[in-house]
Amino acid sequence: MKISLRTKLSLAFIALALSLIVLISIMANMLLERQFTVYVVNRLEKKNTDIVSLVQESFKEWGSE
Repeated sequence: MKISLRTKLSLAFIALALSLIVLISIMANMLLERQFTVYVVNRLEKKNTDIVSLVQESFKEWGSE
């Protein structure tokens, strides 16, 4: 069975388009995952810093009484 040039080109174009969509989706997912990890780490560091500050303030208040 012969496949026409038009069909071959159409299939090649569709395969290329699907490949690019999959590749872009994977790259975007990796980027978003990395950014989310950085965001979570920064939030935890800020929360820890806030807790340490509150504890230090409490000790200063209790120490001055």
